[in-house]
Amino acid sequence: MTNTYDVCVIGLGLSGLSAAHQLITKQQNVSVCGIEARDRVGGRLLTVTEKSEKTGEEVTGDVGGQWVCDAQKDVMRMVKLLGIDTFKQHFAGKSVLQSSGTQIRYSGIVPYTINWFSLIEMQLMLWKLDSQAAQLNLDAPWDHPNAPEWDSMTALTVINTLWTQTARDLLTAFVVSCFACEPNEISYLFVLFYIKSAGNLHMLIGTNFIPHKLTM
Repeated sequence: MTNTYDVCVIGLGLSGLSAAHQLITKQQNVSVCGIEARDRVGGRLLTVTEKSEKTGEEVTGDVGGQWVCDAQKDVMRMVKLLGIDTFKQHFAGKSVLQSSGTQIRYSGIVPYTINWFSLIEMQLMLWKLDSQAAQLNLDAPWDHPNAPEWDSMTALTVINTLWTQTARDLLTAFVVSCFACEPNEISYLFVLFYIKSAGNLHMLIGTNFIPHKLTM
C-alpha cells in the first residue's frame, strides 16, 4: 500500500521540524510526511548522555544548538511553546587570547589590554564589517553592487589586509568560532550576510546569551 501526502519535508533538523509543525498546526486538512536520513531527528540539535568514568553517574551534554538569545524571537517563541527551560550563560572571569606566542587575558568582547594600534585597527574592522553587512538585502544579498567582489574574496583575504598580528588573530578567532571553518574556506560575502542575519556583530561574538537544551 502506497501512502500519499500533500507535503513532504526532507530533513528533520530544526528548520524541517519547524516547517512540518507550521503546516500541521496552521493549515487545515494538510497531510505531512517527514523524511530524515539518520535514525533520529534534530539535525545539529543533539543532547547526549554518557556515564561518568569517575562516578558512574549519567552526565548530559549538548553537542549542538545550545545557545539562543532574546533577539532570536522566532526561536525563543518555539522554546516557550515547547516548554524548554533556559538558563543564563556563565561568562564571569577572564577570556584568554593566544597571539604570537603570548597569552592575553581580558574581560568583555575586545581585549583592551593589547597595544593601541592593534586595538584601533580591530575596532575599525568591526565597524567596517557591521557597516557593510547593514547594506545587504537579506532576501537577495547578491544584488548588492559589491557582491561579486565580496563573493570572490574569502575571510582570509580581509584578515590579511590588517597590519597587526593581534588584530589578525582576533578576526581569525571570530571566524573559526562562529563558522566552524578556517578563514580561507568561507566567502566574505557570506560572512557579511551572516552578520546581517544575526542583526550585528555583537549578537555573534557577545557572551551574554541564554543557552538552552533541545533534547533530540
